[in-house]
Amino acid sequence: MSSPSFYEHLDELHKRLLLLASAFLAGTIIGYIVSPEILKILISPLKRPLIYLSPQGAFVAKLKASLLLGAVFSFPFLLWQFWGFVSPGLKPLEKKYFLRYSFPVILLFAGGLLFSYFIALPIGLKFLISQGGTGFQPMISLEKYFSFVSAFILAFGILFEFPILLLLLVRIGILSHETLKSKRRHAIVIIFILAAAFTPGPDIFSQFLLAIPLIILYEITLLLTRITA
Repeated sequence: MSSPSFYEHLDELHKRLLLLASAFLAGTIIGYIVSPEILKILISPLKRPLIYLSPQGAFVAKLKASLLLGAVFSFPFLLWQFWGFVSPGLKPLEKKYFLRYSFPVILLFAGGLLFSYFIALPIGLKFLISQGGTGFQPMISLEKYFSFVSAFILAFGILFEFPILLLLLVRIGILSHETLKSKRRHAIVIIFILAAAFTPGPDIFSQFLLAIPLIILYEITLLLTRITA
């Protein structure tokens, strides 16, 4: 049986990208329908009213909330489509690892979202707003707030996948427990660089809020690689 040609692979990729885009669009449409409730949920950590500075401000905020839900909704579907595309070319052991880590990937993504919303976001907002002191009244716009919150929450969801990537690299022999242990300082520097790149805005406090749990997850990964080595 001949292997699929380049054009057959390209056609397969095109079909799966269309399916993924459809899932994202469906999640976004559902998100827009329930956007008033999403807005209430996302505003609650701020504990103060928001303003909008243009006639389309409320619509833009609803759209951003809808896109956020679309991205979250389509993430498991992204893994499914990726698995469907690469699985025919994987060896049995590689398939075993992929399937084994699929659920932890979704779990860590969800954990990152929940951690950012319930812990990091309230702390970060309280700290940032407090920097104005008592002589200033914060006037936060709906558009700017949702740009910040969407990027903040998704950054946690994406970067919480860091331990899974390390575990996979150890499993396939690219890294080892000894390497992770000896390069701990380098890893911490990389974590802070990633936190700076993914968190919205230039403030160091938000970067620390993301970097600290990632460092803890790195230490947990070290423990897991030692146990399973």
